[in-house]
Amino acid sequence: MKIDKVYFVDDSLGDEPNVNEFIGLIRKIQDIDKLRDGLSFFEFKDDLDLFIDNINDTWDNLTPDQRNKCFVVVYKAVGKDYTSLDVSSSLKTFFNEDICVLCSPAQWEQYILHTHHKGSSNILVLFDQDLNKSGGIFVTKKGEDLIIDIKKGGYRSNIFPALFTYTITNIEEELSQRVEIVEKFKKAGEALSNEDFFVFTKDRLDKPDLFADAIKKLFLNQYCEQVKEKTLNLAKKAFDNTIQEFNILDTYSFDFAVLKSSLNEGVWEVETLLRIINIYLDDFIKAEMIKSDYLLQANEAFEKAHAISNSFNISIEGIKTHPYQKPIELRAKEIYEQGKIINGLHKPLENGDIFEVTDSKGKKSLYVLVAQECDLMLRSTGKRKLQTGTLIYLSSKIVKDLIADESKSFKEYETKGRPFTFWDIRYKLDHFENTKVGIANFTVSPLVVDLIFLDLVSFNHLGEAEINFKNKNELKWLPFNLVNI
Repeated sequence: MKIDKVYFVDDSLGDEPNVNEFIGLIRKIQDIDKLRDGLSFFEFKDDLDLFIDNINDTWDNLTPDQRNKCFVVVYKAVGKDYTSLDVSSSLKTFFNEDICVLCSPAQWEQYILHTHHKGSSNILVLFDQDLNKSGGIFVTKKGEDLIIDIKKGGYRSNIFPALFTYTITNIEEELSQRVEIVEKFKKAGEALSNEDFFVFTKDRLDKPDLFADAIKKLFLNQYCEQVKEKTLNLAKKAFDNTIQEFNILDTYSFDFAVLKSSLNEGVWEVETLLRIINIYLDDFIKAEMIKSDYLLQANEAFEKAHAISNSFNISIEGIKTHPYQKPIELRAKEIYEQGKIINGLHKPLENGDIFEVTDSKGKKSLYVLVAQECDLMLRSTGKRKLQTGTLIYLSSKIVKDLIADESKSFKEYETKGRPFTFWDIRYKLDHFENTKVGIANFTVSPLVVDLIFLDLVSFNHLGEAEINFKNKNELKWLPFNLVNI
């Protein structure tokens, strides 16, 4: 996607930096010499009048950006708000100066929006949220009001607006702030949606990669919201058909497909019912895809979105703010079922179950159950094939530390001329714990545990089973050699 112009609309901008205003500020500063580094464009003189003469002689030769930087320096010195000027200087380091335009809300509304860009040019507009310094209607009119004006004016197809503001101070507030704004307009009867704009904090300017990524997300936003809406509409129809079909499920199917098959397979009946619902739902979703234009529209949106997404990438592993962690959380939810769900439903033992084990000294460690799934299942006889299970020790490390360990191990094996076996004796569990990777370590002696003991955990809604093996009275009711550790 080619961007023809980038506009930064702020209530402190619009007028060309004026040399007379600049000189007036200079006269207020007592120790001019402290500003030498920031005002290196000028030749400093001991005599203030001579210094001002040099400013007048030099001013016309400075670029607008250089003049802007001069104002930032003196604004700081006299204690005047310089944030908008600082932001505008930073923006010009990200975009070519010939496409970056700084303007006031009035200039945007009067000259730009209504005059220049009704054509096919792609325009990126960053609106400050609070515009009251501009006076007039902008005492009450905010950046989001200018965004809805874009939508009402029919410019939305080629103008990509964002609220770019210090009103929010961190990335985690961006999406929730957008929701609040959309809800506010919805209550007022205005049709502003998530698809129409993006919100991001000016603090992103301190980290160029995060600022650039926000711009990318702004361009991806319309495709995200379009595909979401179409997918939800399709899913709703499929859900309605699934409910109708499931409602037809009769006693014959219940007896054979639910009761008998669950008993023979060693599966909980509720899980079987959910499998049946998923069978219907999967078929109806695919049928709706074929009947509608969903595939054509979704694939077109994905193609355009991929072109933007592949333009550049940043690593999200070290970014702890919620929007960037949400994809990792979603992947973790796909891999790992939450303990409160497993324990709350009293689910039977399965391969990959993770247990916290406390030893006699009170030290807590994590272990993962490893066994053939079919051998763990309780059959119709009420028994399973296995009597004992193997618990493999689990540790966790952040990715960079794991990479360092792997590299160190490789160098050691390379020096000794042996095959590299780092992962032959370990197994990696991605997204195991927040930003950490889980490591099943086969070099640590495993625990061989009687499965009857682990079953006790399933009976407790907290997933806990506590037995003091030093107290003989607590062991009287347990089978001999119940736990072999």
